[in-house]
Amino acid sequence: MLLGAGGNIGAQSSTLVIRALATGELTLRQWAKVLRKETCAGALIGTVLGFTAFIIAVIFLRDTMIGITVGVSVATVVLVGNLAGAIIPLVFRYLRLDPAIVSAPLITTIIDVTGIIIYFEIARRMLNV
Repeated sequence: MLLGAGGNIGAQSSTLVIRALATGELTLRQWAKVLRKETCAGALIGTVLGFTAFIIAVIFLRDTMIGITVGVSVATVVLVGNLAGAIIPLVFRYLRLDPAIVSAPLITTIIDVTGIIIYFEIARRMLNV
């Protein structure tokens, strides 16, 4: 759930940004607007998924600290995935490369790697391991 959610939301975010760039609804000058919008969306979705992961972990593992660790990790990975999904197509467009070609696989790979790092770092800090 941890990596899948981040990768999926990142791919969805990149698809929306790529479509908006292709149709002219979005220009590179509007990057700050895109980041604000995607930060809000990522925070909202991350909060919902993080809380859901927390509840599931507490029910099945009967450990509140592990539940909090999993919930915070899911929320953070979703937010990072959403932001990566918005930023990477803009960077490719700025570099005059086609963002549709590489964005989704690159985002999924980035989130797979960073998601594990985020999870272990949060677990290390919260669980003192």
